[in-house]
Amino acid sequence: MFKVQASKFKVQSLRFKAPSFGINSIQFLNFLIFQFLILNSQFSITFAQDSIDGHVMTETDKREFCESATIWRGFFHEWNYNHRTNRLGDYIVQDNSACNHSANIIHTGASGSGKDNLEFTSFYTQVKTTSAHFHMNTVEFELKGDEGEIVNRSIKISKKAYEELKGYSKYYVFLNGFDLYSDSTAGSDKMFKLTINPQNLHVDSATGDYTLDVNIAFGADCNTMECNFKAKNQFYSYHCTVAYVIIAGNNGINIAEDSVTNFYSWNKVLELFKEEKGIKSAVVTAKNNNHTLYPNAIMGIKSFDFLVQPGTRIKDEATHMLAMDLAVHPEGYEPKNNSYYYHASLFFKPWTHKMRMLANRSSGSADFKMNVYMLQLADEDASIKHLEYSDRYHWKTRILKQTPSTNPNSMRTYNASYGDNTIGKSNVPPAEVK
Repeated sequence: MFKVQASKFKVQSLRFKAPSFGINSIQFLNFLIFQFLILNSQFSITFAQDSIDGHVMTETDKREFCESATIWRGFFHEWNYNHRTNRLGDYIVQDNSACNHSANIIHTGASGSGKDNLEFTSFYTQVKTTSAHFHMNTVEFELKGDEGEIVNRSIKISKKAYEELKGYSKYYVFLNGFDLYSDSTAGSDKMFKLTINPQNLHVDSATGDYTLDVNIAFGADCNTMECNFKAKNQFYSYHCTVAYVIIAGNNGINIAEDSVTNFYSWNKVLELFKEEKGIKSAVVTAKNNNHTLYPNAIMGIKSFDFLVQPGTRIKDEATHMLAMDLAVHPEGYEPKNNSYYYHASLFFKPWTHKMRMLANRSSGSADFKMNVYMLQLADEDASIKHLEYSDRYHWKTRILKQTPSTNPNSMRTYNASYGDNTIGKSNVPPAEVK
């Protein structure tokens, strides 16, 4: 966009050459008169400048215009009875093109040896702002170890020359979900430990190169009848995908971090409920050293960690999973106080009285920690929508022939275009629920 403004500044370095293509003498004379007026009058052409709270946007900032993103806020996942983890995931895949924004909201789930119905909800936030630029990517790797063992890995990511990351002064990384599925040669196990933490982000502002570490801790075990029915290996093997989003900006963004924890235990008699054990309310407040007013903000997940342990009795064994609820829910943002009120769902449920006969009950405990980010935006016209996508489907498998975790029916995808106002529905027709 440009406009002509009155100015006493005269452009002296412009050079003009008569066009060589077809043009008559009158048109050429008008062309010369126009150039003469520019060089000798009180007018010059200047590009209009945008600003955010006194910060003049540079050419680098201009790339931020019309940027939008879908930020992951977690998920809810529940079977009718408890299972081993054949597949579990919830994540967002999005291209990096500006303005033509859409993202795939993906949830995955597969049980071990028993067929069942799965219900789930994915939570996400759509944001459109001139204050930030968003870069999405994923990394894939293997997790292998002995049953009962916790394996720690640090995945080193190095990416070259991303044009959209050049020229900024601030960079942050959010977790945008994960997917975890078992190798068919090893079979599924009972997951008891999972930590995902993208950290140590470094971006070369001049080149757009970046490095990032994704730290993982994972543990699984299986010592119950369905695992010992046949001669079986004593190791686990899972494939993991981690999605992340890098947020770049200048003075138009500000970040604050908060941490919320939850610990509880259970027995084989009293059933657990999320409303009693799984909800933690909190508030995150930012330090605003430059005294900029940030009228808008979003929340996302930086990292999470959970550990499920069996009870202390000799007969207590690794725990099946009935339900998992891992999410951050924004409640209200107060710009003047730089504070965001929210609650976190940190809940693992091992069993319910409604389970079918012979389903395993166990005692144990769950220990959760979630680190969350509040990203403040100086853009007063930013569009922010907190949305969710819910669905259900039937997973078919057999004890003697476990359906592979990569079976297409283990995944549901919803394509969310920017501007969706309603709760999404899967674009893959669910299998008949029986």
